Amino acid sequence: MSFLKRTLASVGIGAARVDTILDSERTHPGSELSGTIHIQGGDLAQEIEHIELSLVTRYLQEIGADEAHVNHPLSQTRLRERFEVQPGATLDLPFTLQVPWETPLTLGRTLVWVNTALSVSLAVDPSDRDALRVEPTPGMLAILEALGQLGFTLYKADCEQNRRLGRSVPFVQELEFRPGGRYAGRLKELEVVLAPEPGGVRVWMEADLRARGLAGALLGELDLNERFAQAYFNDSQLAHGTNAIAPELARIIDTRLH
Repeated sequence: MSFLKRTLASVGIGAARVDTILDSERTHPGSELSGTIHIQGGDLAQEIEHIELSLVTRYLQEIGADEAHVNHPLSQTRLRERFEVQPGATLDLPFTLQVPWETPLTLGRTLVWVNTALSVSLAVDPSDRDALRVEPTPGMLAILEALGQLGFTLYKADCEQNRRLGRSVPFVQELEFRPGGRYAGRLKELEVVLAPEPGGVRVWMEADLRARGLAGALLGELDLNERFAQAYFNDSQLAHGTNAIAPELARIIDTRLH
């Protein structure tokens, strides 16, 4: 019977189980997650080599002529090296996990989750996946509201491979807006990248002109840093709200249009 149990446990039947319980499923870039990892022993004693806890997202990567979603760990930590879980025993381990500033918002098709895995020698590793809702920081929210005040409506958000904007991850989250108000008919769309950091938020914007012509064609050939207009709002500026931010965003967009 013990041989049968070991055989079954090696393929995950009757093995230890893991369940991660988050204190909150809502977070924002630059914060910290906390919760408890609950381990339930199976039908026989099992030695756990370690527990690996990861904050993960995915982004679109170009692979030849195609694109595919690739998982990317944003933050990782190992807990509790080499311990044994007895049959039927329970173990609760509290944890904290950093949410990096580069963590994308869960808008559009963007997914972010916590993955917990028990590393078990010569057996299927039990794991658990918990979805997160990543919301804007107050500074990011002020910029998004300012764009709304200018008549822009968010319609698409996705993480795409991009190693040239100076961040520590191989992608950026592109937010695509449809124009309205005074920009209706003048722009096809506005692409925005928000990069929060301690003390403020950095913004990259690219205005996609409806009538590209020669100027638009040349714009498409320019270096990325020239194509994207850049701005930086510190916490003091952001604290003044949308009425202070919207005019500066409008000035940058109008400069691109002219």
